[in-house]
Amino acid sequence: MKDRQKWIKIERALIPNRELMFELEDSQFKALTLLVSVLVNSENSEVKNGVISWDYNERVRINLDVMDTLRKNNAVKSNTSEFLDNHLTVYVSRIDDPNRKPLKACIQTDKNNQDLPILDACVSFVLMAVSGFERAPEPLLIAISHMRLSEELYELKLQQEEFNRRQRRRFEELMLQFQLEEERAFEFSSQLEEARLNDLSWEDLLREQELASNPETKMERHSWEIRSKLIGFNLA
Repeated sequence: MKDRQKWIKIERALIPNRELMFELEDSQFKALTLLVSVLVNSENSEVKNGVISWDYNERVRINLDVMDTLRKNNAVKSNTSEFLDNHLTVYVSRIDDPNRKPLKACIQTDKNNQDLPILDACVSFVLMAVSGFERAPEPLLIAISHMRLSEELYELKLQQEEFNRRQRRRFEELMLQFQLEEERAFEFSSQLEEARLNDLSWEDLLREQELASNPETKMERHSWEIRSKLIGFNLA
């Protein structure tokens, strides 16, 4: 009797909107039954307003927003949203600082199982949480790590990461500019070289071609190709 009452309580906390139950796709509804059964037997899970929560430690809490996950994955028949699917809505919050903004963790379903109901992915996540977050996905571990920092340190970390991104972009821009300048310089030099070779006699072309039998640089190969064409034309 207690298990039945707990089942009903968890199911209502998981899907507060009772009308939504009838709008779930059939495959999602079957997965919901499995999800509730896992939560009934879990001692460390808290379910409230469509969100399942776990205390990762005394300071950090991990939350899985099931209702938002359903909406964003078009799991409801009447849903016409255009969100990208195959993602769980997971965020990390601070227990000792409820005013601090939660951090999202981008948790994507397994690429080999993206045809499965999104609630099946929720079940997998809950099983991982119940087992103490063993083999937690990297995005979740990163979000936990950031949340464990003080807010000041986290802001400094974000600023440093943004600075590093700007530096990388600047480096890439400089490299691109260098390559363009290098290409322009080669184009100009190749035009001068082509004009020089066109003024040489056939004997001079043969002599240079014999001396440059193993061209190594880009310009040497370019000159070799021009001489080959000119010599071939004269031989004809």
